Amino acid sequence: MNRLTATITLAISLLQTAVAGIQQSGEKLLRDDATGEWLIGFFPDYAVYDNKFWHYASRDGSRMTLCCGGDTIGVSLAQGSVEIGGRSHKCSELRGRTVPYYPEADPTPFTDKLPPRLDSVTVRFIMPKGSGMDGAELSYNKFFNNSESIYITPDSTGRAEVTLPAPCTKELTVQLLDRRGRGWTFIPLYPEPGDTVTAYIDHRCGRYFVMGSNARLSNELLCAPDPKKVHVSYNENRRLTSEGYIGKAGKMLSESLAQTDSIARRHPTLSAKWAALQRAKARNAFAYGLTQNAYNRPRTDILGLPTDTLTRGGYFNPTVPFMADDDMLCIFADYVGLTRLAGQGSTPRLLRKAARELEREGRLCLTDAERALIEEAVAIDSVAASIPADSAQRYYKEHMDVLKAAGALYYRPAINKWFRTENAKGQMRIISGMGLDRLTEDMALAWLFVTDLENMGEIFTPELTAMVEQSVATPALRDYIFACNKEFADYANAAPAQAAQPADTARLATLTDGKEILDCITAPYRGRIIYVDVWGTWCVPCKEEMKHVPEMKKALEGMDVVYLYLCSRSSDESWRANIARFGLGGKDCVHYNLPQAQQAAVEAVLGVGGYPTYRVIDRQGRIVPGRPPRPSDPYGLKEALKKLTKE
Repeated sequence: MNRLTATITLAISLLQTAVAGIQQSGEKLLRDDATGEWLIGFFPDYAVYDNKFWHYASRDGSRMTLCCGGDTIGVSLAQGSVEIGGRSHKCSELRGRTVPYYPEADPTPFTDKLPPRLDSVTVRFIMPKGSGMDGAELSYNKFFNNSESIYITPDSTGRAEVTLPAPCTKELTVQLLDRRGRGWTFIPLYPEPGDTVTAYIDHRCGRYFVMGSNARLSNELLCAPDPKKVHVSYNENRRLTSEGYIGKAGKMLSESLAQTDSIARRHPTLSAKWAALQRAKARNAFAYGLTQNAYNRPRTDILGLPTDTLTRGGYFNPTVPFMADDDMLCIFADYVGLTRLAGQGSTPRLLRKAARELEREGRLCLTDAERALIEEAVAIDSVAASIPADSAQRYYKEHMDVLKAAGALYYRPAINKWFRTENAKGQMRIISGMGLDRLTEDMALAWLFVTDLENMGEIFTPELTAMVEQSVATPALRDYIFACNKEFADYANAAPAQAAQPADTARLATLTDGKEILDCITAPYRGRIIYVDVWGTWCVPCKEEMKHVPEMKKALEGMDVVYLYLCSRSSDESWRANIARFGLGGKDCVHYNLPQAQQAAVEAVLGVGGYPTYRVIDRQGRIVPGRPPRPSDPYGLKEALKKLTKE
């Protein structure tokens, strides 16, 4: 035996010993040989069967009685079989890393059949002690950019459970986390409305199994190799013409589809859903890259080849459920955005249209200087529209003072309301012209309305409520939209978070100088480190970061940090709603929604160039140079703040 052979033999022996150690600890997971599914699992403190956790009422060798709620079943184990509730199953023990390939092919195609009313899905987790991870992050999308993350912490027996609203089949992703919040190993789940699935996760030994009526697709994705991805890097995509992108990514797409077919031939029992999803993911990745490429073109030439390619290629009527692949949502959003930009015009042009219409109707009164400012912004935008995206961005930066001043008019209540209504109407017209089937069109409309809620951070106006009722025909989707609206209404009605030591509000109201305003706000917290978050309720990246606030606060426990949130250009209703939504209350949190002029003055002192912006103020009230890590990097932020505590 040579050295290499001996090394391999030793590695295999160690792996077998590790797996055997798990099995000796009292775990036994059985697979139904006829169906190929994970049938039942036995653990020291409980069993899992039919996606339910059962406790042991009695155990006598290979016989046991299991109880769950008011249900009781008898279980009898034998060599190569198990009897459950009087029914015998031929079984084999799950000893590998995933559920093996299923014994029979499954030609059942995807359906996007929706329940008559809004339903939910339940995900149960089993993370055995010593599995190498301390929790998991369950990520899912409501519609497009409305991503949500739920942090799963197992109990002392390694179990956890979460229930989510589900208007349709959607992709859920489980990302495993260690004590520092770092994650890897993604486990895909595809439950249908009304489903319950159970995920067994043992990261230390790389063992992942899924139980449930629709678990097969997840298990196949974990077991089978992935075909080649269709991906052109961001920087390269920006340099390519549309023709160049189609040539390069089109070749990748052909190779990916060929690899999918090859894998299916090598493993002929892979389901039709597995093959359909892999093909759809490859096609969607190609299409999404193409829509992103279109944004690099001059705005006057933004449509044409990219949108023609998508229309001719049938990308808008998906062959898998609308929510089964995030790229599908991105394609719809990009296409609507591109078409709107080319047809309705940019923000300065819409601002001019809004101002003229509202003034004509007597709902708005602008000064001559404000009208001139809007015209100047339109002139700047006209130049930017005729040049490539990179050049347009530089041109915008050169004229940012004018654009920001004109943009501030957008937050006048009458203009803001006009924009919200007209934006929805414009997007509805685009969606209705895409040639979608009725269900897909309703899915796209649901994306539109839920995204509006997410971006605006405010409940629907009466006009938008009427639009939903009149345009969305599918009851489950209509229920879902209004459930999201109610969620925002509940947040808006929540009691506002109170600061432990608010600033001298009477004096604050009289100040106009940005440094004096900031000093007045931060004065009660001298001697403490202040982490400043400049955000807006309309800012999607701001709210994405706020989802990480619980992790951040946990990482910074004991460091005597004050969290100062300065909200920009947002209504009080939306401001209060988002404070409640993201759990930003507490004695160490301070919130301000300053008048626009005061906020602008403070942002100038803090050097705000975009949103969100983060700054640190030291114990002496001085702004620390540089930009600190974001809430999504809690341990990086902790290390940065530690340096201040030593100074």
